[in-house]
Amino acid sequence: MAVKSALEKAGARINFEGQASRITLSYPIKKEREAHFGYFQFEVTPDKIKEIDEELKNSQEIIRFLTITPGYLKNRGKPQIFSRPRPSAVKPAEGKSLPLSNEALEKKIEEILK
Repeated sequence: MAVKSALEKAGARINFEGQASRITLSYPIKKEREAHFGYFQFEVTPDKIKEIDEELKNSQEIIRFLTITPGYLKNRGKPQIFSRPRPSAVKPAEGKSLPLSNEALEKKIEEILK
């Protein structure tokens, strides 16, 4: 099996191997209508993941694959929270001032119009 040999070559420790089964694809991929579907849970150093991905990409036996890292699983399904910085945390760029309050803005406009 190409996946298992790529993992072993990279020095990965395989924790679990899901039973591979033959499935019919919803649509043809590279002119193939059927494929074997399986999965592995493994441990490897982060620098070896790119090496494994490259080997699997170059394999003629593998149509598609997906590598999921723990960071991906930790953030999966959780909404991203974006917040605006507080005005005290905003630092003006060189030559620019902080945003004005409504009162200060009105006063500035009146000065300009005079």
